[in-house]
Amino acid sequence: MARSGIYKSEVVRARQALLAKGRHPSAEAIRQELGNTGSYTTINRYLKEIEEEEGGKTGTKVSVSESILDLAERLAARLLEESEEKIQTAQAKADEAVREANQRHQAAVTEADNLRRSLELAKTATAADKQAMETLGQKLQTSETDNARLAQQVADLQERLAEEAKAREALQVGLEHARTGLEHFRQAAKEQREQEARKHEQSVQFLQSELRTTHQALATKQHEFITSNQDNARLSGEVGRLQTALRETQGQLHLAHGELADTKGLANSLDRLTRELAVANRDLDAVQAERGALQAELKTAQAEGRDLAVELASARSAAASAREMVDSLMKQFAGKKPKAVAAQSEAGSGT
Repeated sequence: MARSGIYKSEVVRARQALLAKGRHPSAEAIRQELGNTGSYTTINRYLKEIEEEEGGKTGTKVSVSESILDLAERLAARLLEESEEKIQTAQAKADEAVREANQRHQAAVTEADNLRRSLELAKTATAADKQAMETLGQKLQTSETDNARLAQQVADLQERLAEEAKAREALQVGLEHARTGLEHFRQAAKEQREQEARKHEQSVQFLQSELRTTHQALATKQHEFITSNQDNARLSGEVGRLQTALRETQGQLHLAHGELADTKGLANSLDRLTRELAVANRDLDAVQAERGALQAELKTAQAEGRDLAVELASARSAAASAREMVDSLMKQFAGKKPKAVAAQSEAGSGT
């Protein structure tokens, strides 16, 4: 594309090149030499300036024919320039019109394509709509059936909801009664637990007191048991001494029986002594039985800790009775022995 502006030096070089080639340096020739660049007006102005500069320097006269030729060339260049400007303007307008026409054509083509695609889409959509309408018709029938069924279900659900509302109200009333009863029950249970706690605390205190008392009683009974064992040992020793005394008495009675066999008084004394001996034997058997019972009671007391106090009391009572009986027997034997000796002395003096 040609440049819109040229320099004077370029016009000078183009003019000199044309003159060197033997050609007339007209505006059109110079423009062709510049590669169809620059406007004719600018080239003519530069040529006029160059010619004026050269004319002033050389002082040569120009002929009329050359002046007319130059004027004709300038007029032709001016006309060519104006026509070129008009052509360029017309070309620009034409190019603009063509460009706008192309744009409108392209827009029309695009719009036509869009319309064609829209038409195709519309046809497809119409077919789809038709199919959808048929489907919607079927769905509508199904929906009507479903709506009727759902309406019946809604009516049933409403009835059920009403029944459930009544039941819920009844349950609410029952729940209130249950809450009231539960509150009373909790209060009663709380009071009962408090009473049971107080009773339990009292029972624990009583049991602790009883436990302390039992421990004290057990310690006392153990002391009494030890004392009873000591008394039993002492009683066993006394029984042994009593048996020894009884054997001695039996020997004396045998001697007395041999000495008094020939006399009637001695016979009476012998009978009396025999009866007393029998009584003493019975008493001795009773003492031995009491001793055995005491030993059995003591063993039971050792095996059964809970009945220790009762068994120990019985053992003490039996031991006291045994002691009293032994004391009584000792007193009896102590009183009978002098009588027997007196009877023997009376028998000796009678003879």
